[in-house]
Amino acid sequence: MTNSTYKTALSGAALALMLIGVAACSDDATGSASAGTTASAGAATSSAAASTSAGGPTANAAAAPTKAPLKLGWIGTVSGPAAPTGQQTQGAVKAWEESVNARGGINGHPVKVSYEDDAGDPARGLAAVKKLVEEVGVIALVGNHANTTETAFADYITQHKVPVVGGESDTPVWLQNPYFFVSGEPGVATLDTEAFVTKSVGKTNFGSVNEGNVQDVGPLITLLEQATQKYGLKYAYHTTAQSSEPNYTAKCLAAQQAGAEVIALNLAPNTRQRVVSDCSRQNLKVNYLIPSGAFTPDALKDPVYEGTFVPTNNFLWFADTPVATEFRDAMKQYSPSVVLGPSATQGWSGGKLFEAAAKSLPDNPTSADVLAGLYALAPNDTLNGVSVGATFKAGQPADTRNCFFLAQIKGGALTVPQGNDPICPPGE
Repeated sequence: MTNSTYKTALSGAALALMLIGVAACSDDATGSASAGTTASAGAATSSAAASTSAGGPTANAAAAPTKAPLKLGWIGTVSGPAAPTGQQTQGAVKAWEESVNARGGINGHPVKVSYEDDAGDPARGLAAVKKLVEEVGVIALVGNHANTTETAFADYITQHKVPVVGGESDTPVWLQNPYFFVSGEPGVATLDTEAFVTKSVGKTNFGSVNEGNVQDVGPLITLLEQATQKYGLKYAYHTTAQSSEPNYTAKCLAAQQAGAEVIALNLAPNTRQRVVSDCSRQNLKVNYLIPSGAFTPDALKDPVYEGTFVPTNNFLWFADTPVATEFRDAMKQYSPSVVLGPSATQGWSGGKLFEAAAKSLPDNPTSADVLAGLYALAPNDTLNGVSVGATFKAGQPADTRNCFFLAQIKGGALTVPQGNDPICPPGE
């Protein structure tokens, strides 16, 4: 599904609000840093040790930065119901900031990030961005978690030509505004991904359970219908689920009757858990799929999720790769209490995208210099495996790739069923 298709389909506010809900609903997750890294404990431990001995974040610090600081801003939701995932994203940006400065900064520039809580309030978000730009003097926003407020400050960002570099990218603004630069698969592309994962694992009958009521999820169903048709699948079953329902038994039986083989759980964690518990009691045999915005580590503890697919927007944080090792080492040293998972990788990937664009900044850089650095990046630069890649051109929205990374739950751990590299549907 092309960007133009998404932009047309996303013109309705209902889908944008639904997508916000899917990602933000994971914010009532509970867990610990250790739970988030259960997935590859042996590999993580050994690779972390190797990184440290090779000069990772815990090695001797480099010479102190000597040039003017790079004033950056971060805005996100770190209070209220949506706080936990915002805190994870913020914690990753802080770890990136500290680790960069421990290495001597970026081309001699120390990084100084100012953090603002939007509390999920659009008016507060706009005021916070104005403060960062006009009072603090930031030259970019990096690794945000502001899906409930970014549409409120998008016009202001455009007027002041301040780049928004990476982070959570669930709303249509990331495909529409030329000053928003994605650092992973856009959240709206996950609908296409859900269908493609079904095809890539050899299944033909797709189903979905979506948070909300029928009216709210209508545009989502339309996009999923288009995606299943695109990949030659049967959209065998779909329904809605709301937390207020006493049980979901009838819906589980209907999914069984329809012959669904993969069911995407576009649900808040609490609702998701109740749905799969009811379906388990009906002996429903399917592969579940949890989009990365709704994944929480508690799913690893329940055998009912065995075989569940978890497509993610950014690199696989649990894998035995240099990118994941650097991330885990930095998080362990600088943000040790933060749960490791998709939300944290979004913050980290935003930092790495800025780092790549800033490698040749002048002594007294401006937002225009950061923009020039972003435009100079190679087309579809994956940042050495951090991102799925995108292409940035002046005056144009990001040309994104609907690619993803894929994890699967097996034996109570996250595994890599198709390798550590991005998976791209044909034509991406």
